[in-house]
Parts: sequence; structure tokens; C-alpha cells
Amino acid sequence: AAAAAAKDGESKGEEAPSDEEMRKVFSRPLLRAMSQEGDLAARLMAWAAALRLLAHAPPALVPRIAAHWKVEMLPPLLHAVVAALPLGAASVPALAHGGAAALCAASLSAAGGAAPPAVADLAACVYLELLERLPAVVRHWVAHGLPGRAASAALLKFTEAHCSPRLLRREVGAIGAAVGAEGDESFRVRGSAATRQITATYTCEGSAMQIVLTLPPCHPLRAVDVTCAQRVGVSDAKWRRWQRDISTMLLGQNGTISDALSLWKQNLDKLFEGVEECPICYVIVHPATRQLPKLECRTCAKKFHAACLYKWFNSGQKSTCPMCQATF
Repeated sequence: AAAAAAKDGESKGEEAPSDEEMRKVFSRPLLRAMSQEGDLAARLMAWAAALRLLAHAPPALVPRIAAHWKVEMLPPLLHAVVAALPLGAASVPALAHGGAAALCAASLSAAGGAAPPAVADLAACVYLELLERLPAVVRHWVAHGLPGRAASAALLKFTEAHCSPRLLRREVGAIGAAVGAEGDESFRVRGSAATRQITATYTCEGSAMQIVLTLPPCHPLRAVDVTCAQRVGVSDAKWRRWQRDISTMLLGQNGTISDALSLWKQNLDKLFEGVEECPICYVIVHPATRQLPKLECRTCAKKFHAACLYKWFNSGQKSTCPMCQATF
């Protein structure tokens, strides 16, 4: 029964989305165009449309789509995008439009509706949108799928010069709206694009913590540095756990910095409510399913996320508790 419950939780977490679920977000013609090999411009425009639609997909479905694309579709696309990027350009004016849709509209307007934008410009805009919406996927591909140090260095230089400053300004601009919209006095966030730093302050029940996130110059292709600026009533062990949690969320989540900070706050809220973290992933709110650890071992009473437990069962080929090894 536990294995069945875990499988059900996993199916709502990181299992590949079904064809029916995909068609609720993307049309069949769009999905075909995203895999089209012959016409790169059409393929890039299809991906630009898909990324915009992804932003409006059900939140629980987004990480599953991202995981599916990471394995099946994005590696060949990223190879094609990087091959088309103007890596040696001193400036990329097309990026001023902020995305492929605005670039296409501007190009068609300027040409009297007769000419689409250049493929290099389209590639730059789609790359920018991929960095913004699927940073963890792109970061993983650059680290593990981009062949050769020279290619990696060229892409990092291009990203730092042309994409990261725009993304940093967007991140900082979105911080106040996304995190401060609820008016929660226990959680305050401010940021500066000039210093590439975001400061978050969390207070609860006599404890206070202020962390500083320093974004790398080639954000988001390198990890965010997390340091403690101030803490009151927070032990070294608790700080290390909180630092690990936010670092993990920033590194593994596809989304904005404000998304990761909101998830981190949810974890801290639940921690102060007395909810224990999942012993497998070490967080309380699962980053993909947004579920709490609910499946309890009848022997040691530890609680696990369904998605985490299902992965544990699959990797070990047996239904035993990760903590006490009793049959679940």
C-alpha cells in the first residue's frame, strides 16, 4: 500500500507528462514544429511560443515538462542554438526586445511585413528566454553536454556580456512584486542589479536570519553564493541546514530567484510549525509537487515525500524504510 501511495505521489511529481497533459498546454502542430530539423528559424519561433505557454501551465506540471524536455528535446535544441549564436559580437541589439515574440513583431513591422528576423537574432532571444525560464536545465547542459572547453568559455563570455545583465535586472525588478506582494512582515527581500546581490531577512518566534545571495557574473550558468549576514537565535547547525536548503533550491529549480526564495520561506514556515523535513531530500515542501512529507514509517515514525519514497524504492528494488530498514 505504501509503495502504491508513493507511486501515485511520484506520478504527480517528476513522471514524464502524458500526451494528453502536453496537449492541454501545447498544440500538436506546435509540438511538431519544436522538433523540426530542417527550418531552424521556424523551430526557434516554435520554442519561443512554447516557453511563453509554459509560464501559464499548471504549476505542478511545469517541473515534469522541464524534466521531460531536459532529456528528450532540449539537448539538440541547445546545440543548434549555440551554433547559431553570434558569440563573437560586440553587441546584440536584438536582445533589447527581451524575447523572440517582440523581436519578430519589430522585424515584420520594420520590413513592412516582408522579412522575418535573422536566425542569429532569433537564437539569441530564445537562448535568453531559456536562461530565464529553464535555468537549471541550461546550466546542467552547459556543464555536461556542451563539448569542449573553448565552446564552454565562449558561451560563458557571451552570456556574461549580453544576457546576464538583463536577467539580473529582471530578477531584481521581480523580487519586490513576487516576494513582497503578500505584505508579510516576517520576510523582507531587497536586491541590487549593480552589486548582483539579493538580501532576504526572515524572522519568526525570536529567531532572525539575514542571508545574502550573490549572483555570479554569468548568471544563471554558475551557482549562486549564499552567505549569512546576520542571525539571532539561530544555531550553527540550523544555519547550515537553512543554507543547504536555499542553495539546493537555487541550484535545482527552474524558475526565478524569487520563486526559490518563496519556496525557502514556505519551508521555514513549516519548520517553525513543527513539521520535520523529508529524510531523503532534506526539505519540507517538495520543490516539484509542493507536498509535505506524509508517508510515515510504522516502525521509526519518520515521514517522507511520496515522490522521494518512490524513487528510493525504485533505486533499491525493495520497499524498506530509508532510515530503519523496516519493511514499509
